[in-house]
Amino acid sequence: MTATYDCIATTTTTGTASIDWQSISGTYTDLILVGIGNENAGGGGYIKVTVNNDTGSNYSRTALRGNGSTASSGRAANETGWYPDFETNPSTTICHFMNYSNTTTNKTMLGRFNNTTGVVVAQVNLWRNTAAINRITLSSSAGGNTLVGTFTLYGIKAE
Repeated sequence: MTATYDCIATTTTTGTASIDWQSISGTYTDLILVGIGNENAGGGGYIKVTVNNDTGSNYSRTALRGNGSTASSGRAANETGWYPDFETNPSTTICHFMNYSNTTTNKTMLGRFNNTTGVVVAQVNLWRNTAAINRITLSSSAGGNTLVGTFTLYGIKAE
C-alpha cells in the first residue's frame, strides 16, 4: 500500500496571533502538520496547538529532549493544549495526528522537533476525546502577533 500526502492548507506569516484550519475533511487516514518557524515573543512563549476549539484541560504529553550533551524527559497532564516545542529559535516541527477521524478512540499526536541551536525533541501527545478532529488551531502562549513562519497541513490518503 502506498500513501499520498495531499496539501490541505499552507499559511505563511511574518506575525499573526493564530492560524485556524477549520472544516478538515475526515477522508484521510492521518494528518501531518509541518511548521518551519517560531514563536517570536522574545523568549516568553510557545506555539500552542488545540483541536476542535477545545481549550479545556484535556491534553497530555510526554517528551524526550536532548542537545548533544544532555538529555531530559518530562510529562504534563491536564493542559489546555499541546506544546510541540516550537520555540523562539527558528525550528522545524512535524506533528503527526494519527487516526484523527476515528470516533471510538482518544486522539494521539506524535511530534518531532529540532531547532538551530541543536535541540531535538520527540513527544507523544494525547487529547482525551473520541471526537473526530475537524479543526486545528495554532496560537501563541505569549499572546500577540508572534507566530512567524510557514505552516502546512497535509492529509495522508492510503491507496
